[in-house]
Amino acid sequence: MHKAYLQLTLLMLLFVGIWQLLSKINFIEFLQIEKLTNESEKKLGQVILDSIRKDNHELNSDSVCIYVEKMKSELCKANNIPDSSISIYIFENDNVNAFTLPNSTIILYTGLIEYCKTPEELCGVIAHELAHVEHHDVMKKLTREVGSSMLLTLTGGAASGGIGKEIVKIISSTAFDRKQESEADKSAVKYMSNAGVDPENFANLLFRLSKDKNNLPKQFEWLSNHPNSKDRAEEILKFRQKINKKFENKFSESSWLKVKKIVGESFEK
Repeated sequence: MHKAYLQLTLLMLLFVGIWQLLSKINFIEFLQIEKLTNESEKKLGQVILDSIRKDNHELNSDSVCIYVEKMKSELCKANNIPDSSISIYIFENDNVNAFTLPNSTIILYTGLIEYCKTPEELCGVIAHELAHVEHHDVMKKLTREVGSSMLLTLTGGAASGGIGKEIVKIISSTAFDRKQESEADKSAVKYMSNAGVDPENFANLLFRLSKDKNNLPKQFEWLSNHPNSKDRAEEILKFRQKINKKFENKFSESSWLKVKKIVGESFEK
């Protein structure tokens, strides 16, 4: 009798514990996030892209676009990522910045290309942003910062242009959490090494960014949404040490110099 009573008590405690746990889950929020993920990311990304286009000019250079597309294709091919599923847009903006949109789109600013000393450094940024795309980090970020209800409103076309600009601001200048950044860096190392590009170049870029950030603070937007550059660079080198592989130059140096020249001229307009 005592044993049966004890079992019944434990069962009731377990039931109450599970009930309290379930009561803390916002199922409406969860279902909204699933709806956004499965149905509306493409539309949401297009809304944000249209807002970016209102304030920035796309770089009109086939040479630069083809060069960047080749980097993306090399990374995708080496890591079994459908190349056609990832889009890259380059905008004339002197901010050193790159970020992703919900619809598997990567945005690059010419200020970032200008700042990169080597094509491999730029490849590192693309690999990192590609990791954010693959991990769906931007949707997690927007859901946390904006809320799923507002995102659903945006995809329904009922939001104003001002809200669209605020979304762009959040995406381009609000930090991911430390775990997301670490995972994206780790994936970037893998993506680059699989594509035959030395990840050390990405670490070099982050070291330089952390050193130069006090010189032109307003321009280093990529540091705002990717903080702790020095610490991350050191972690990337630790990941790199585990790779037993020799790397060679993957991208054309002459073509890179042409890209840099075109981007430099875009600032003189």
